[in-house]
Amino acid sequence: MASEECKLIGGLWEDFVQFLLFCTVVFVLWYKRKKERPQRPYKIWSLDVGKQICSGTEAHLLTLACAMWILPDDQGKDVDDCEWYFVIFSLDTTVGVALTYVFLKLTEKGARRWGWDSLKVSGDYGLGDNINYLAYFKQLVVWLLIILVVKSILVAENLL
Repeated sequence: MASEECKLIGGLWEDFVQFLLFCTVVFVLWYKRKKERPQRPYKIWSLDVGKQICSGTEAHLLTLACAMWILPDDQGKDVDDCEWYFVIFSLDTTVGVALTYVFLKLTEKGARRWGWDSLKVSGDYGLGDNINYLAYFKQLVVWLLIILVVKSILVAENLL
């Protein structure tokens, strides 16, 4: 009896599941906005959600790439892509969250020390119509770099 190997990228059903998961995430973010008190201005909330979507997409794509191409075949054992994805995802949602928090706080501390105003407080892009989009972009780039560094640490740990 041949065993079926799990594949991370498949056909129409897999694409539908991914779309369904994305819709779930958007719904949860919308619901969270409706319940939060005090409620952030819509523009600020949209920027925060955009940052979450960008970093979530980056983390997902990096995890896919690592599970499919970077991590070894474990010396010929039957380890499929889905098992590696689960390992990386589990590490990411435990150790990775702690590491991203530490790196974010270190970045904010360094920004206060060196006078990088736009990076001193994550999520602060201004108020009302005075939104500083350059500060948002800088914070987004730094956050994406933090996600990349943490993912690299987690994957390197599995390669050793």
